[in-house]
Amino acid sequence: MPLYNTKPVFLILLPLLMLHRNWDLSFELSNFYGPYINDIINYEGDAVESNGTIQLTKVNNGINMPYSVGRASYAIPIRLFDPAIGLASFTTTFSFLVTSNGQSKGDGIAFFMAGPNHSKIPESSSGGYLGLFSPETAFKPIINQIVAVEFDTFANEWDPPYAHVGINANSIRSETTERWGIDSVESNLSTVVATVSYDNRNDTLSVIVNTVNGTTISLSWVADLRGYLPDWIIVGFSGATGGLVETHKILSWTFSSYKYSYRFN
Repeated sequence: MPLYNTKPVFLILLPLLMLHRNWDLSFELSNFYGPYINDIINYEGDAVESNGTIQLTKVNNGINMPYSVGRASYAIPIRLFDPAIGLASFTTTFSFLVTSNGQSKGDGIAFFMAGPNHSKIPESSSGGYLGLFSPETAFKPIINQIVAVEFDTFANEWDPPYAHVGINANSIRSETTERWGIDSVESNLSTVVATVSYDNRNDTLSVIVNTVNGTTISLSWVADLRGYLPDWIIVGFSGATGGLVETHKILSWTFSSYKYSYRFN
């Protein structure tokens, strides 16, 4: 009996063959098993495949390690816009698990879209920087090309005073946030399902987060992504621990980008 599911691999390889013909892309990964997964997902830092999941931060013998950083990204750049055609819409849905084993927890996980110069883990980006920024770049939007949705379990000085979901644009300080009710050590950090969508008709990035206990969080941010990102981007996930620790696992991931709009202003 095979130890991997070949269906997600087929779904992802076929669009790759068509990518340059119609600019649309979709893939579906119900798990991260399979002989081709390393051709599809790039792992950086402490991120590894673990029993069919992506484990973003280091765990040694069942113990979460402090000051760990990891990233996992789709191996092929995705076209966000074409100056001659317009801007794409997209929707991505992913499920993930954050567990702290009853300890105080930190620091969080993020879905990110980044330009080529920001597609690698920055130096000294553990803890509250979530593997997205270095201390030198975290508050300098003019030099960054990265938009992220953060699931932040520890409140740093630039954060609201509670765990939250936030949308970040070229800065570790979020543009908008909503409280994520996992503040106490005893909170049951169960499976979370999040959908991030961008609608090019109204320049709106929307986030909907669902947990198994029925809690739903929604937030949105209005912006033309061409002002923050280049035409080709890398998409993926990052996670980090600091002095406090937790496990960060991506369980599944789907992504679809759609036809470009014809609005050029």
